[in-house]
Amino acid sequence: RYEGEMGEAELQGYYPVSFLLTAEQYEGLCRLVDEGRYKNLSEALRAAVDAFLEHLEQEGSKAREE
Repeated sequence: RYEGEMGEAELQGYYPVSFLLTAEQYEGLCRLVDEGRYKNLSEALRAAVDAFLEHLEQEGSKAREE
C-alpha cells in the first residue's frame, strides 16, 4: 500500500523482514502514515520497533536498580 520499489542503495543498512500484523495494528500504522507522521509503512514500523526496544531497556534498568 505505501511501499514503493526500493533500489539497492536504499536497502543498505537495512534487513528485509516479513511478519504478520493484526488488522488493528496495520490500520494504526497506516493511519500514522496518512497523517504524515511517517513517510511510509517501513518508517512507521522501524519507529515502533525502536520504541519497543527502548521500553524493554528501561524495564531492564528498573529491575537492575531494585
